[in-house]
Amino acid sequence: MKTIRTNVFETNSSATHAICITDPETYEAYKAGKYVYSGGKLISAEELFEKFRDDSYSTWSDYLQWCEEHNRQPMDVAAFSEVIRIIATDDWDKKSEETDYVSDWLRDESFQPFNRLGFDEYETFEKRTTIKGTEVVAFGYYGGC
Repeated sequence: MKTIRTNVFETNSSATHAICITDPETYEAYKAGKYVYSGGKLISAEELFEKFRDDSYSTWSDYLQWCEEHNRQPMDVAAFSEVIRIIATDDWDKKSEETDYVSDWLRDESFQPFNRLGFDEYETFEKRTTIKGTEVVAFGYYGGC
């Protein structure tokens, strides 16, 4: 392997790799569906609902039309947060047309809940303690081209 940049591990692989390091509480909240990952940060389900409603994503009007066609009431933030939890935890008993709709939107917009229903799988590493005594969890994913 040729060194291009110091202190950076690089490969000639065509696969994608990512690693995240966070505190154990945030990691557990992420696994529970309280956050999704996007653009290098975790976004709360509540913030994500605002993005879902934001017409710049041209999703809300499509969703309202879908609700009308399927004779459904639009989700509020609590129902949306529950759908994110169902997706993140793979709670198949509670899967519905809404979870399918939101899961498709998450995939299309590159938002990543913990267990992304068909997206790349995460590899979780053990919890570790830093030299200064801080507990951290490292997790990441890989996917081929």
